[in-house]
Order: sequence, then structure tokens, then C-alpha cells
Amino acid sequence: MKGLLLLIILLIPLQVSAKEVMIINYFDSYPPYSWNDGGVMKGILVEVAAEALNKRMGIDVVHQGFPWARAQQLVKHRRGDAFITVPTPERQEYTLISKETVLPVTFSLLVHKENTQLKKIQQIRQLSELEPYKLISYLGNGWAKKNLGEMDIYWVLTIERVLELMENNRYDVFVEATYAINSYIQRFDHHDKLLSIPVPFEPVRFHLCIGKNSAYTHLLPEFDATIREMRRDGTLEKIYQKYQNVALFN
Repeated sequence: MKGLLLLIILLIPLQVSAKEVMIINYFDSYPPYSWNDGGVMKGILVEVAAEALNKRMGIDVVHQGFPWARAQQLVKHRRGDAFITVPTPERQEYTLISKETVLPVTFSLLVHKENTQLKKIQQIRQLSELEPYKLISYLGNGWAKKNLGEMDIYWVLTIERVLELMENNRYDVFVEATYAINSYIQRFDHHDKLLSIPVPFEPVRFHLCIGKNSAYTHLLPEFDATIREMRRDGTLEKIYQKYQNVALFN
């Protein structure tokens, strides 16, 4: 089964032009960080990458969206150059990581308002306190695999499936980036059933991860310098602020 999945992944046609370009793969359903809007990738990560690599560094870039596990596998097997996410030991095996942070990310808990343990869940302050609960996440979520993988966690293919099961009160908690959870509640009108609870877990940092076999690994020092400049001149903060209003995604 695993071999068949890999074959399917490798046979997926990539949307590239004849001209050689840098291909960045994104999660295609992860607003406000990255999402497919009528065949065009949009979001914070896409805009930061376009500003840094294309506009400032002069690199031709193609932004492609896939289910998250597939997006990473394509880079691993040389069917894409890079993705932007949290560095993990597994990802470091086949990518080189930027030193500069593309985006800092905080967390929230998604909970059903009628969950019988809601009051206890609202008191959670540490990751270890999630241990007693039934958790859910999606394939490709490296942070969850690393930090929650030993707990009672159910894995599904997509965030949409996560939301469906959470809306039916089948699981207790979905841990995810705050902006993403707020965006999903807003876009899919889950206000009546689902609640977002900010938690003081240690923030994570998204970095540019370039496949070790990519022809673009040499760009990392220049990319780091470009991100530092975007931070100094206020460009990064402007992009972040633009996407804080989740109503943008209605």
C-alpha cells in the first residue's frame, strides 16, 4: 500500500512552465497561511515567499498547492523545491532550513461547545495536559506528530474531515495554529458549535525548507538576508497584519 501511494505521488503532474523555475509546494487548504483560490495559491506564506524570492531576489517561482502530506512528499522525492513550515527532525533529513523565521505561529484549541469536559479543557496551559483527551489531527502535521504522537490522537486526511468530526462532537480537541482555527470557524460558519481557545503553548516558527537535491539550496543565505531586511523595513509585519482579519476569507 505504501509503495502504491508513493507511485501515485510521483506520477502527479506538476504545474510548471517550460522555463526552469523554483517550485514551492504549499498546503492547499490552510487559510490564512496558504490556500487554493480558483487555481491560484494565496495566503501569508505565499505572499512572503513571493516578496522575498521573486520581487527582491529575482527568482522565478511557481506556487503550488496540494494536500499537506503530499506537498511534503513531492519535495522529498524531487517533485518540488521547497515548502514553508516548522522544521522537524524528519523534515531535516531531506531539506535544508533557513535560519530566519518566515512566520511565528501561536496555538489554539478547537473544541465543541457542548463537550462535557469543556470547562477542564478551557483550563489547559501545557501540552502534557492534553493527555486525557481524545485528539484529532490531519496527515502531514509534523508538529502534532512530534508533540502529540504518543497521545490518543486520530489521524484523518484533511482539515475538512477534522472539522466535520469536531462539529459532530466525536473528538475532544484539535490543536492548531490560532489564525487557521479562527479562519475555519469564520469561513464555514461554525460559531454555533465550535469554540477557539487560545493556549500559551510555546510558539513555533515557520522556515523555508529547501530539498537537499534542489538546485536552489544555494539561495538560503541570500533568502535569510532578504527576510532580515523585510523585517527591518516593516514588510513582514504589514503582511502579517493584512491577514489577521479572518473576515478576509468569507
